[in-house]
This record gives sequence, C-alpha cells and structure tokens, in this order.
Amino acid sequence: APAEAAPPRRARAVPPAPPVPNLADLPRELAAPSARPSPEAVADPSLASLAPTAPDREAVQVAMPARARLLPPTPELHLAGPDPGVRLPSRPHRPALRPLEGPSLRLASTLPDLSLGVQTALETRPASVSPYLLRDPEIRQRVIEDMGGSDETERAIGLALDWLTRNQEEDGRWDVVKHGGQRGHDVGATALALMAFMGWGANHIDPGPHQATVARGMEWLKAQVRPDGDVRGSGGNMYDHGIGAIALAEAYGITKDPELRPLVEGNVAFLSEHQNQQGGWRYNPGDRNADTSVVGWQVMALAAAQLAGIEVPQGMFDKISRFHETVGGGNHGGLYGYQDRNPRTALVAQGLFSKQLMGLPRDHPRNLESIAHLRENLPESRRPDMYLWYYGTLAMFQHQGPAWEEWNERMKAILVDEQVTSGEHKGSWEIGGRWSRPMGRAVTTALATLTLEVYYRYLPLYDAAVRRHGD
Repeated sequence: APAEAAPPRRARAVPPAPPVPNLADLPRELAAPSARPSPEAVADPSLASLAPTAPDREAVQVAMPARARLLPPTPELHLAGPDPGVRLPSRPHRPALRPLEGPSLRLASTLPDLSLGVQTALETRPASVSPYLLRDPEIRQRVIEDMGGSDETERAIGLALDWLTRNQEEDGRWDVVKHGGQRGHDVGATALALMAFMGWGANHIDPGPHQATVARGMEWLKAQVRPDGDVRGSGGNMYDHGIGAIALAEAYGITKDPELRPLVEGNVAFLSEHQNQQGGWRYNPGDRNADTSVVGWQVMALAAAQLAGIEVPQGMFDKISRFHETVGGGNHGGLYGYQDRNPRTALVAQGLFSKQLMGLPRDHPRNLESIAHLRENLPESRRPDMYLWYYGTLAMFQHQGPAWEEWNERMKAILVDEQVTSGEHKGSWEIGGRWSRPMGRAVTTALATLTLEVYYRYLPLYDAAVRRHGD
C-alpha cells in the first residue's frame, strides 16, 4: 500500500505576549517610585459604587473609609515578546484607545508617543510613573493647551519667574516684608517661590533655566530645618512649616537628592508629634484646637512626602478625617468652615482638595457638594481672593469635566489680565482681597504662578473617572 502522506508542517504557535498596559490610563499611575503601597493600605476603587446617596455623613464614612494612600498600586510591566525563533516585522505601537472626551482625549493620544523608558535611577518600581511627569519641558509643551493652558498663560508664567529671580535675596530667600507682607514668614514666601520654579520644571540639581535661583533658595530653606524637623523658621508658624515641608518634599520627589530625605522625614515626624486631639494643627505646636486652613497645608505636605516615597503613618490621616467631620457642613459634609460648619468658600476649596488628596472618590456626595458650591462662586475680578483662586483651581483641575472648564476660563483670563506688564514690578501680581496685605507681592506672585501652572504641575487624580462618566 502506498505510504500515507506526511501531514503538512504547521508553523510553531507563538505564545501571546502579555497585554501592553493602556497608556491612556497613565494619569492614574501616581504611586511614588519608592513608595509601593500594600494592597490593604490602598482605597479599593470598586468601593465608589457603594457610596450612599443619603445625607448621613456618618454612614458615608463607614462605607468609604478614609485612606492615606493616594492611588492604587501601579501594575508591573513584564517585558516579553514573540518566540525568538520567529521573526516578525517591527510595527509602531498603536494602543487601542477608548473614546474619550475633554482634555483626556488629547493627553491620551499624546502620552503613548513619549519616551518613557526604564529609569534605572529610580529607587524602586521602574515601571511607575512620576506624579511630576507633565512638568518635563518637552511633555509640557505637548499637552499645555489640551489641559487648559495657552501661550498667554505660559508667557505670564515666564514673566513671573523672571520677577521672582530679580527679587531673590543674596542669601537665597525671598524677603516677605520687603514686598509688603507680614514679618516672620520668609520660609513661606521662599518655599512658595521655589514651588513656582519647580512647578515649571526647574530644580536645584539639573542644569537648565533658573537652576541657580532654585539652588540658592533650596540651600537657604534647608538651613531653616531644625533637628526635630521644624521648618517654621524665625518668627514663623505652622503655615510656614506646612509650605516649607511641601517644597522640600517636592524637591526630593523630583531629584532624589539624598541630602533632602532626612529633612523630609523630619518634617513628617514633627507634624506627627504635634498633631493635636482634634486631629489637626493651628498656628503653633501644642495648640489644642485646629483650623481648616492650617490643616490644608499640612495635608499637602504629607501627600507630597508620600509621593516622594516617605512613610506617613496612616493614623495621621485618620485623625485628619475626624477633624474634617467637625468642620464639614451642608447635607453631605462638603461645605467646610474655619473651625465650625459655617462654610467659607476658600475653605470649601481647600477642604475639597484635601479630601481629593486623601483618596475620596471623585463623585462622592461630599466632593460633589463642594464642587456645586464652587460653581456658585466662580472667580470674578471684582471679588479678588488669591487664596480661593489657588485652592479652587487645584481642586477643580483634579475634578475635571464641565466644572473645571467653567472655572478655568474665568481664572486664567483674570490672572493674565491682572499681571503687571511694565515697570519695576513687571511680571508680578498685586491682587487685592482679604489676605492680600499679609501675603505681600512675593507670596501673591508665587501663588498666581502656581495657579497658572496647574495644567502640568500634577497629573490628574481622577482621569479614569472622567472617562468613565463621560463628562
């Protein structure tokens, strides 16, 4: 009998490569390189669907426990490819993107084209994405308009940084009294100025525009930190400590300068040591009561330290949440007062941003109540309030959607129009309002600059939530 024909040879099956992470979701990956949170320390995003709609704040807190960790863990990137015995033509990666709306659309289309290779300089987790990603000059230029900025806002920032450079003291600080502010707050003024430079992308180590200015300022600020971590400076208070601690933590998070780590750890330890029974802080260490304004700056300091990889005790955030319960008015606790539940709009903005940093879901009833209040009090040039404008812009940017677009269009137009464009104060702001006099020109200019840098200062916390809700 004739021999049976041999079956045709089949091509060897190639095991499928693991799915490539969708880079459109990059803005959610904010875990610090050296601060990989444990699963139990991270708020489960699935709990968002369990948030009750009833106005019972106590029930809300049970369903949505406060968490110190800001974001879910970053998924590991496993480098894998086809079987080495098979040759495939190289093709440009084109990740499939879900339909998006608003600023996320352009950002998601842009980020996959960026060079985000493995960063061997990071302490751990080379696959994680820096929360300061958008500050990179090349990336900033690609996304500025899509995130809400413009050529006009960038020109205003450039003028402001030039004014701050011209008015830096020889020892590296910014003299708050010299520019009309309240004595004793050079730490706050200097730290805010440094944050304005770092928000634009400069730092004290990497060569580039403004490096020398930032380096001088950082040396002065470092020298103000006492052995116990206190960075209030001569004559300062807990405002200065919080603002100084933010600047040091951001500088460490950006550069990983080893000289900064023990200073940031000390700043956190000082806050832990002096957090009072109410769950917060006030003007001085040892004060038995707290207020929403001082607490808000300390929350930013703790969040910045956490993003930089510094351990922050969970109990600190639990205490802050308990304090927020005592000052959160309205039906859902989203209308914050100073030391009670009588809402003040600037503190509603500050309280909202604190809760965002602490992980409260975007569409939690408490946050939505804060957003509704801010939409009823949009920026107006005839009602200047730089404190409200600064915190309102931070919070609205994180929320995104129509509320952000509405706020942003007004805010950037006011700041561009109000900037001094000639004379010795060219590039600065002198905005009136309740707190303008104690702030002075240096602090006001730094806050206005930081407000205009919001488009790339931090990645949006709730980008995925914006896409999920379609607004």
